[in-house]
Amino acid sequence: MAVIDMKGIEARRKCNGGFLQDYVHYAGYLEGPGDFNTWVGISLIGMTMGRRCWVRLGFDQVYPNLYTVLVGPSAVGKGMAMSAGRRVLYKALGDHGVPTLAQKTTPEALVEHLKEITEEDADRGALIWSPEFSNLIGRSKYDQALIQDLTDYYDCLDRKVYRTRTHGEEVLTNLCVNLLAASTPEWLKSSMPEDSIGGGFLSRLLIINRLSRNRREARPTITKSQETALDNCVNDLQIINKLHGEYRLNEQAYLMYANWYEEYLDQEIAEAGPNLESYYERKKLLMLKLGMIARASADDSKTIKVEDIEFAIQILGDNEKYLKSVVRDMGMGESGKQLKRVKNLIRNKGTLTRSKLLQRISLTADELNPLIETLLETKEIERVRGGVNQRQTSYKWVTDKEFLEESIKTKPTKEKPKEVRERRHK
Repeated sequence: MAVIDMKGIEARRKCNGGFLQDYVHYAGYLEGPGDFNTWVGISLIGMTMGRRCWVRLGFDQVYPNLYTVLVGPSAVGKGMAMSAGRRVLYKALGDHGVPTLAQKTTPEALVEHLKEITEEDADRGALIWSPEFSNLIGRSKYDQALIQDLTDYYDCLDRKVYRTRTHGEEVLTNLCVNLLAASTPEWLKSSMPEDSIGGGFLSRLLIINRLSRNRREARPTITKSQETALDNCVNDLQIINKLHGEYRLNEQAYLMYANWYEEYLDQEIAEAGPNLESYYERKKLLMLKLGMIARASADDSKTIKVEDIEFAIQILGDNEKYLKSVVRDMGMGESGKQLKRVKNLIRNKGTLTRSKLLQRISLTADELNPLIETLLETKEIERVRGGVNQRQTSYKWVTDKEFLEESIKTKPTKEKPKEVRERRHK
């Protein structure tokens, strides 16, 4: 295990299974969706690495910054998941370890904030922390300008010239902006301008859309092992904060990444549906970012291995099963609103007969049929038969757990690196 010379903190890692494993265990006391904890842990690593770590892509460098947005109904646990992450971040790095902007801002104020950060430390990343995403962005002209700036900042520009009314020309250098936010689906749609849906800013967001909490527990119990996991995460995040240099894919990792990019990505784009093409076109960058983050979670080697690429493929694929529905809802017109109403009726009841469904909505059978077919195709519901002679039709909501298990079962198996190599040499 690598030893790093650092004054004042332990130089050896404590998380035996990697930072992410211990982080998810530490945050297991929370009631909210477990996937929120996983993605907050991933985001903590990326924001801590800043511009100090990168992967080369031609003449460009890909940095591990992420724009992560936890999406779900009110009180599902988004804010608690973010608070758990903030506890680790500030225990590890203090108030100034990752400079944070946590309130409503203007484009000019954000420019000043980023300029101060980069002048103090050119390699340090900045974090926009927004437990209420709708408070950060809205539909005013200033908010639209802010969205455009955040779109540019995501790509970690080496240099950006910004002109303000009060200070004239401002030059920003070595940008590395991270975003961790939370929103309900309704707030996300109302805050996002229509022209950003399907491209631009939306394609840069990692939307973690989950519908229900894990459980209800009036008085969560913190175990000794969770306390230990918290200490381990604090120690290892301090070590991750000191990593510096280029990450490289080893041969097997590169072959798996290249095989996914050349053989599978076009199929994913074709199946993406409207408003997600730009996200999938950017997915190769996400793969590299998550590959770096997975390796930084495990050790200090800066060599991305095949298991890191497998991790990126798996976790993005799982999340995309949920992503499609929320992005589709954001771009919907009147028919989309009807689709959402039908979906919510079935979800709230768990199982609903066709006759009862028709009684509760102001649609004819012919108008209902295409909506049902859409929900069946996206596997958000399933058709069941019952009653006398099995002639009664009902629709059953597929829960988050069942939906995820089904998505994993039907996920195409990726070729192993050895098989890829053999096929390419034939």
